[in-house]
Amino acid sequence: MNIGTNDIGSPGYKKEDLLANYNTILTQIGEKLPDCKVFVMAYYPINAKADFPPIDKSKKEEMFKTRTNQAISDANELIKELAKRHGYEFFFVKRV
Repeated sequence: MNIGTNDIGSPGYKKEDLLANYNTILTQIGEKLPDCKVFVMAYYPINAKADFPPIDKSKKEEMFKTRTNQAISDANELIKELAKRHGYEFFFVKRV
């Protein structure tokens, strides 16, 4: 499961809101599907300099104003703790 990464790039982004939304979803999964094995995947880093697909410069600047590698790293730490509280497995995908 990997949700909310686009929220990090949204205007008005707050990590508290991201965490609350994620918590709501994990809680609902636990209540409605108690036998479901959930894997929570870390957010992957961004490359704000890449040009795929080509997007308008102003849109790109807006998108990466809050969606930074530091914000993603901070969110990963919060989501990791949240997954642990719910008893779900959290993992990073490492590049080789």
